[in-house]
This record gives sequence, C-alpha cells and structure tokens, in this order.
Amino acid sequence: MSLFENEDHRSMEKKALAWCEKSFRCKAHGYNDETSPLDFYLTRGNEVIAFGDVKSRTCKFGEYPTLRMSTRKVANMLLHATLHEKPVLLVVPFGCGETRWVDVRNLTVPMDVSLWVRKVYRADNDAEPAFEIELSDLKESP
Repeated sequence: MSLFENEDHRSMEKKALAWCEKSFRCKAHGYNDETSPLDFYLTRGNEVIAFGDVKSRTCKFGEYPTLRMSTRKVANMLLHATLHEKPVLLVVPFGCGETRWVDVRNLTVPMDVSLWVRKVYRADNDAEPAFEIELSDLKESP
C-alpha cells in the first residue's frame, strides 16, 4: 500500500469502481501498479472506453465550495485524454454516500490554483500547487 492509501481509501476505490460498472454499463479494471498516474480503466467487450481516477472525500458533497486536486494529477488525466482520445473520468465518492463524476475534458477552465499543504502525509512546510475544481462541474449520474 502506498503512502497515500489506507484500507478506507482502498474500500472507497472498490466501491467507486463498482459504481462505474453499474453507471456506465462496463467492466472496471484497477491498475495494480502503485506508479500508475491513474487508478482504473473501463472496457466494453475488448474495447477500452475510458480511463479514470478516484478521489474519495470524507466530507459531504457541498460542504466546501470546490474540490482541491493536485495540478500534477489533473495534468496526467488531461494528458491521457489527449493521447488516447478517450474520456478520463474523475470519480469522487463523498463521505455522505453520494458519488459524483466528471470527464476531465469538460472541467471549467481556467481553474484557480492554490497552495496545498497536506500535513497528514508530509512535513508541515511541504506543499504543492492544487487546482480548485468547481463542484458544479461534477455530475450525479451518467
């Protein structure tokens, strides 16, 4: 398990993949490689139909005005979308039980950039740039 994972995160990710299978009528495949920039890909038959990443949040949907996400993560997602000419889904299960999603190609741009200090994982002075994703970009269902 990587530095940024725990059993709760892994459980939320499995639930999110099951949600994808039901919502998009496809098969979800998680990457088993900790170095992969994305969490999963979706197939129908033998065709890859989308790629994606799960960002679980313990808060309720709407508790904060935006969803903060590493600029590196968003850049990787947009790069996949461009190179593969396929949707790249950001799937966000919230602590209230609600799951929202967006194809990153449809994010509102420009996005505000803030400095994100994630003290839970790193030293107090370790920070990175993060995009502030508008909650209105996230959809309830496909």
